[in-house]
Amino acid sequence: MSFPKELDYAKLKPASVPSRPVIQRFRADLQSYTPTQVVRIEIPTAARTTHLFPSDCFVEGKLNVTATTAATAVDGNVYSVFRRLSIYHGSNLLETQYYAGKLWHVLNDCQRGWSDRSQDSVAMLAGSTSALGTNASYGSYLSCLNGVAVPVGANTYDFSFMLPSGIFGSMAGKAIPLGACSASSFYIELELETQNNIFADTTGTAAALSAVTISDVVFNAKVAVLPDDINNLLMASVMNRIVIPSTSWKVELKTLNAASTSFNDKFAFQLSSVNAFLFWFHNSLSQDAQTKRSMTARPGCKLTNYQLNINGETYPSDLIATRSRMIVELQRAFDTLGTTKSGCGILDSNTYSDAGDSLTASDLNTTAIAHVRSVYGVDLNRFNNSQETMLSGTSTIGQSVNLILNKTGVNEAMQIYGAVMYDVIYTVQDGLMIANT
Repeated sequence: MSFPKELDYAKLKPASVPSRPVIQRFRADLQSYTPTQVVRIEIPTAARTTHLFPSDCFVEGKLNVTATTAATAVDGNVYSVFRRLSIYHGSNLLETQYYAGKLWHVLNDCQRGWSDRSQDSVAMLAGSTSALGTNASYGSYLSCLNGVAVPVGANTYDFSFMLPSGIFGSMAGKAIPLGACSASSFYIELELETQNNIFADTTGTAAALSAVTISDVVFNAKVAVLPDDINNLLMASVMNRIVIPSTSWKVELKTLNAASTSFNDKFAFQLSSVNAFLFWFHNSLSQDAQTKRSMTARPGCKLTNYQLNINGETYPSDLIATRSRMIVELQRAFDTLGTTKSGCGILDSNTYSDAGDSLTASDLNTTAIAHVRSVYGVDLNRFNNSQETMLSGTSTIGQSVNLILNKTGVNEAMQIYGAVMYDVIYTVQDGLMIANT
């Protein structure tokens, strides 16, 4: 016989070890950066008893812009400011996400509904104006997809957000033992996007912008300092070799010419455990164009079916061929089929469309906007992606990973972004952290 936990008075939480919480702010190497420059933040190793908690860390900074015409907005939110995330331990590369802003928008759209985004208008530059998005769906519009409306004059907007990182962000599995990583400092690199990709003009006419900078960038971290005896016991329990399981993402870009109605090409993902494969489209003519939503508009491209082929074996065995199945397969890739909490984020009958013309004119950020946010997925976890076991994804090492898709109609030239969520094991020994993928 067992009691409900509310009546089990004999079972208590174990007492916590003594510690001292500390908030540390690690500043970037420069005070101010212009678009396409690289922000570099050093996180020095600390006293040997210091441990950093990635799930309680975030990046903060300021976006500065001067406008002579009030007809532009940040495209989506602060994610549009960043092109690449890389993390190093000394010269040892631990994690790299290319096309980071576009990936982060995808993850945000798929996992966070409009009701979860109320703080975005304060923290992530995602305030919206009532003039825009009137043709979009209810959930889409309240997700503040149009970003901050920039008025005439000099403007400064502060932002704060968690890094979608497997080491120093939301995907990290455990604390980072800064004191045990004594071989070198850690470095976070954030490459900035172009000005034309950061902003999306709200009238279809290019706004005059100047003095666009990112300044006062800080990595705000929570750390704990353990007593020496407690830390010695901790390190002895792992025999001075720390293993940190985590997940991360890699992204690769392909192209599809205007005349093509099919695609079959190889992606260079060589990883021991891939849990999910995602892909999405961007119109090639809309890229690096300030009059277009270069970062957030993801047309459906009149997709009719798709599947993966890994070394001659198809995943799944039959083509994914209807919109309803496409979105359910996407949920399965995120392991959210069995929950009503996250659902499909903001994806609904308006934002998740396979019928759009996919023309660059549809990416204009005007009052006739259509918030198309299509993205497609394939689940590659061998079980249910519960994270109860390590390395439960599909190995692609030495394998040919091909995306096969078909679409109707002839559109303009498209960019196809393929992304994989993969398992990574970070090990810390003799003062050095290395990544095993």
